[in-house]
Amino acid sequence: MGANTIAGQTYVVYQRGRSYCASFYDATCYRFFLLRLLHSVNNYHVKLHAYCLLQQEVILLLTPGTPTGLSRLLQGLNNSYTEYFNLRFGRSGRVFQRPPSSSLIQGDDLLLDCQKFVERAALEDLGSEHPGRHRWSSYCSNAFGGRSHFIVPHRAFLRFLHAAPHPHRRYRDFVATPFSDAYKLYLQATLKFGRAPAKRRWPLQVPMAVKRRSHCRSSAAHGQQFRVAEEQAET
Repeated sequence: MGANTIAGQTYVVYQRGRSYCASFYDATCYRFFLLRLLHSVNNYHVKLHAYCLLQQEVILLLTPGTPTGLSRLLQGLNNSYTEYFNLRFGRSGRVFQRPPSSSLIQGDDLLLDCQKFVERAALEDLGSEHPGRHRWSSYCSNAFGGRSHFIVPHRAFLRFLHAAPHPHRRYRDFVATPFSDAYKLYLQATLKFGRAPAKRRWPLQVPMAVKRRSHCRSSAAHGQQFRVAEEQAET
């Protein structure tokens, strides 16, 4: 990513591990990286809105408070984790494949789609039944209103919550609704390579993906399975 970003604008940051080995071997690796991330956001004046750590991927949704804050955060975080990883496992060289990519996100609707993309990543990558089953994600904080000293809800997310009588249930339903295959591939192609996605032009609704996915017996079944898991989690 470039040295400077626009202060006050929101970005999706994507980083992939090297192809021949995992970037996170066990819970200790995940915990070290996450603690360093959560410690660094305050130091570099960056707001963290959502994250998902996977075995070979890191996906973040952040808003820097200064032009250089985001690049300095990522450089310090990656250097610290690489030093830890190589010392622990007796390795040398980079842990991640290349410098992280960053995509500027503009517009409330697109931002919510990107937050959903981040918090659904465990479903897509690991085949989990429910994103809350993946420990290394911001989903539970955002979907259940958990208090966090490090996760800062984005103003677009707060507006989304305030527009419904059962705000967090509305967000869980929103995340439970799969993207259409075409739109998911579009987000992957833009966010993973540091390109800014185009603003979404239709009104945001909870069942919006139902409108986009005309295929959908399999998607409907997945959504039903997801909602059953939510009901079990609430009982």
